[in-house]
Formats: sequence, structure tokens, C-alpha cells
Amino acid sequence: GNVSACTALLSLAVGGISPSDWTDRHSSDLLAAIALATGLDVEDMSVVSVLALSGSRRLLAQGVVVTVSMVASSGQGAAAAISTALALPPIPLGANATVYDMTVTGSVGGAFVFNAPAVFAVQPAFHPPFVSGDEVTLTLYGENFGGFDPSGVASVGDTQCALTSWVSDSIMTCVTRPGTGQNKPVRISVSGQEGVLPGAYTFRPKPVVVA
Repeated sequence: GNVSACTALLSLAVGGISPSDWTDRHSSDLLAAIALATGLDVEDMSVVSVLALSGSRRLLAQGVVVTVSMVASSGQGAAAAISTALALPPIPLGANATVYDMTVTGSVGGAFVFNAPAVFAVQPAFHPPFVSGDEVTLTLYGENFGGFDPSGVASVGDTQCALTSWVSDSIMTCVTRPGTGQNKPVRISVSGQEGVLPGAYTFRPKPVVVA
């Protein structure tokens, strides 16, 4: 599928302040400084955690480790943001604009967020009259079905397909199970995300006994 974003995590050790003294103002000042340095939108950042810095018996003023999440539009953008953040200048934080001793202690990039799959069309749209059995191979057309990914699952109405096969990022096939009803939605689930096309398929009508 297409990557919609890439999340990078940045860990910073800030000396001379305890977790209990860290305020929302400290977080907002830190995020604003990182946004200014990296060119990312401050709304795409958040402070994930503020924990006591380990390695000292005294926790009152030893420092904290602040983990910041940064969302970029691409993996390259996330990598560039991390690279820039590694060389952050001294940052005044808090109501008193105190400049603390700050060191970047770690970074993690590459947590990609993918666009959800979408189903645009299903062929055939109804059980072919010349097929006597319940199994019909449907072709699903859409987008964001992923690179080669055998984990995708298709369903018609509430019935999961007997077999779902990946063909490309925009095509998958589905072998139907026995079912009833008209204008059933067709769903495709890929990596925990789902796309639905309402009213896409009609099962074979039940036989009617006339005499």
C-alpha cells in the first residue's frame, strides 16, 4: 500500500529537573523548538513519556528522559528530522525559560503508517447463471492492497471467502462460499485495515419449487 506517514521516536535526556517538575509548558516549548529546527508541523509531534533518568540514587533533580513522537510524510523526511534533531541548540524550557543540559540519547525511525485498502469494483457483480456450484471467483479492483501480501482476507456480506489471493496492489481475487442475499457488501482486510464496497455482489437465488 501507499505510505501515508512515517513515525520517528526521539529520546532526550534533560538534566536538572525531576518528572514532578516537568510541566505541559516544558513539553510545548520542547516541541516548538524541534518543529522549528526540523521544519515539521508541531501538530504532528507529541511527548509520549517523561520518565526519571536512571543511574542516580537521587531522583529529585537528576533529570528526565523525554520521548518525542514525530510524524513525517515519508521515511526520508523522518530520517532528516532525526538527523536535524541530533544537533539541537540549547532550548529554553518552562515558564522561567530555563536552559537545561540536554542530550539526544536515542532515536527510532521507520514506523510506517499505510493507507487503508479501498475496493472500487467487483466482477462479476452477481452469481453467473451458467455456474451451478456455489463457488465463484470474484475479482476485486481497488488500491492499497499492498506489496506481495498473502495475509489479505476478503469477505462477501458476513461470509469470509474460501480463498483470497493477492494479484497486485490494485487487484485481489476471492472464491466465494455458499451464501444468500442480494447487494451484499464486499470487504477486503489488509494489515488490520479494511476497505468496503457496499452492494457489490448478489448470491445465487435459492431454487424455487413450483410443483
